[in-house]
Amino acid sequence: MILEKLYRFWNMIHYFIFIWQNNIFLLIDYINPITWLLKINSIQNFYKKNGIDNINEFINKTTFENKEYGISIISAGIHMGGLLVLMEYSIFNFIQVINDSSLIQYVWEDKVHSIIFITALLVPPGLINYFMLFRKDKYLGYFKKFDKMPKHKKRAYGWKAFFAVLSFWMLFIGSLVLLIIAKPGSPRS
Repeated sequence: MILEKLYRFWNMIHYFIFIWQNNIFLLIDYINPITWLLKINSIQNFYKKNGIDNINEFINKTTFENKEYGISIISAGIHMGGLLVLMEYSIFNFIQVINDSSLIQYVWEDKVHSIIFITALLVPPGLINYFMLFRKDKYLGYFKKFDKMPKHKKRAYGWKAFFAVLSFWMLFIGSLVLLIIAKPGSPRS
């Protein structure tokens, strides 16, 4: 029960990051000069002869809006991993403050420590996202459910997702501020 709610919550965040990413890419595409060139009648007619009624719509649906392999879904997946990395790094910063020691200097001391640290930052988010989102395309089932939601519910969930993403960033920024204020490892007077 709790695990299912966690899956739903994580997929909800993924869904809305996908929606936001898609809107950003479509806005960028709107101001793209190539998009305007493709609206020229002779170019539109060329594509109509080859079975594509509207080339810009075709590009948007296949390149950006595609939920299986489009740019927006890839970017949303990267963002989901990034949120977890932010959380991990925040925990690392809090540990430095609690232990009153600067551990980051040991991370970059040599290649072995660097590789271990980077692996420890990237592997857990990769595994979490694989099992919660991408294994057997689990996210697609959730996306279908979220697509069918009424507009008022979708708006409420959108705000929840926004504040969840914001909380990851605020946790990270707060850990950096605390780290700067506490100055772990520095001699006390």
